[in-house]
Amino acid sequence: MSKNLKKVTDLDILYDLEYRGVANLVADIQSGLFYVPESLVTRIKKIIEKEFSMDLVTGEISEEKESGHFCLLPFVNQRQVQLVEKENL
Repeated sequence: MSKNLKKVTDLDILYDLEYRGVANLVADIQSGLFYVPESLVTRIKKIIEKEFSMDLVTGEISEEKESGHFCLLPFVNQRQVQLVEKENL
């Protein structure tokens, strides 16, 4: 890792998730519009469940693979996994 890059903490991820507002984040999760790269599902799920007291489950998984950044974390050639609140299934 480069000396100029710091480790992305759970708090960094939480701030990035909340950027558009907590209400928007929660609404996206409840309506099934929240997708996460497959390699980050466990970490993102843990953060959201802890901070928002939500019980999340995985839903749809995209067929197409993508590369990019999600909450400051790079991902390469990943399918997108839906995270949805269990009670809204």
